[in-house]
Amino acid sequence: MAQELSHPLSLAYARCVVAYVSQCRRDVPAVDEQAEAAVALATEQGFALWVAWGTSWRGWALAMQDQGEEGMAEVRRGIAGCRATGTALLIPYYCSVLADVAANLGHTADGLQALAEAHSLVEQQEERWWEAEVCRLQGVLLLRQPGTPQVEAEAWLQRPLDVARRQEAKALLEQLEG
Repeated sequence: MAQELSHPLSLAYARCVVAYVSQCRRDVPAVDEQAEAAVALATEQGFALWVAWGTSWRGWALAMQDQGEEGMAEVRRGIAGCRATGTALLIPYYCSVLADVAANLGHTADGLQALAEAHSLVEQQEERWWEAEVCRLQGVLLLRQPGTPQVEAEAWLQRPLDVARRQEAKALLEQLEG
C-alpha cells in the first residue's frame, strides 16, 4: 500500500516492520533485502531513525551470513544512530539484537554487556514488550560463560516463560514452551 501511495515515510517504515518480522523468524535473506531497501530509501529521504533501524537489521543479517565482525559493527552503528536522533525507543530490543550477534560470534562478554544495558533500559523506560527475549538470551549466554552456575543460567531461561505468562503473550508462550 505504501508503494501504491508513493509515500516514502510509510514505505521506509513498512520495510523496517518487514525486516523486524523477518528477523523474528530468523529469515536472513528477507532481513537483508528489507533492511538494505529501508536504509537506501531512508538515507535518500533523510529519515535518520529509519536509517538507524535498518542499519541494525542489516548488521544482524551480515552477522548471520558469516560476516560477524562487520555485522556487529553495523548493529552498533545502528544503535548509535538511534541514540543520535534522541529516541530511546527500541534500544532494549536492539541491544538484544547485538547480544544475538555476539552469541553467534562466541563473544559472550559482549553479549552479556549488551543485555545488561537492555535490562537497565527495560527497567528505566518500562519498555517491556521484548523483556522475555532479553531474559532468554541472558540464559543462553550465561550457559556459555565458563564458571556460571548452571542454576543461575536455568533461572534466566525460566524467566521468559514467567514474563510471557505475566504479559499474556500467547504467541511467545507457544514458542517458548514448544
